[in-house]
Amino acid sequence: MVSENRRATGVRGVRRMVLGAAALVVAGLGLPAAGEDPNKWPVHDLTRPAPAAIEPGTAGTQEQPGRPPSDAVVLFDGKDLSKWVASKDKAPAPWKVANGAFEVVKGTGGIETNDSFGDCQLHIEWTAPSPAVGEGQGRGNSGVFFGGGRYEVQVLDSYQSKTYPDGQASALYGQYPPIVNATRPPGQWQTTTSSTWVPASTRTARTARSRGRPGSPFS
Repeated sequence: MVSENRRATGVRGVRRMVLGAAALVVAGLGLPAAGEDPNKWPVHDLTRPAPAAIEPGTAGTQEQPGRPPSDAVVLFDGKDLSKWVASKDKAPAPWKVANGAFEVVKGTGGIETNDSFGDCQLHIEWTAPSPAVGEGQGRGNSGVFFGGGRYEVQVLDSYQSKTYPDGQASALYGQYPPIVNATRPPGQWQTTTSSTWVPASTRTARTARSRGRPGSPFS
């Protein structure tokens, strides 16, 4: 889910949102399929099913977004929000799309994907306002939610800006800080890639949701 942010400033735009599919969904993330014995296959067993071969993607640059891998589900391609709906009434997503990126429209609420996903890897390219406005959690704050809104991957301008570690960019908000702070200066394109696993005991598809704040694409 991407939901509307009520703080004064938010992420400036998102130009690419890609969900890893095929080899990245369920077994592709290194997890056994539901009910499968993880010790079923002996070490180096040539009869074990091999991963699907794909065309790898390319890294984004400051000039243009990266090309997604051939098995990815592209949730936003820089053109429209046809794969998203408003969280409150499931109407077409009302947020702004311009110059290959999207951002929240104040007062419209959050948006979420049309489709639901289980195990996945989500790749996002985003940028914060420049010049920077605000401090700490009030500086380019946004976020992406998984598991029906239970988990949030923080999107925040954390470049030379102090805040609590479990609330800076790429943190699992309120739970775990990122390994490092790799945030670029405001106005430059950032990249966040998150992997999500659904517990085997509750392996049901859940809608990916996100929240957005004024001037932001999510949270």
